[in-house]
Amino acid sequence: MKRHRFAVADTSVLLAIYNHKDAHHESAVQALSLADRLAVSPLVLTELDYHLTTKISGRAAADALASMRA
Repeated sequence: MKRHRFAVADTSVLLAIYNHKDAHHESAVQALSLADRLAVSPLVLTELDYHLTTKISGRAAADALASMRA
């Protein structure tokens, strides 16, 4: 039986993942690459959408959310 490695991501980790200029981008990518399943609260998705839309672009927010679809 295969064991799955789960991760729970908060907004700061996801912002670092999707913002290549973030100082923590590489470490966030590395940390989440260890998990094969990711749990994200709907509240975190809302906050992520807001921050990406206001700090980067609406397109960046749409791309990020689309990449997380199950």
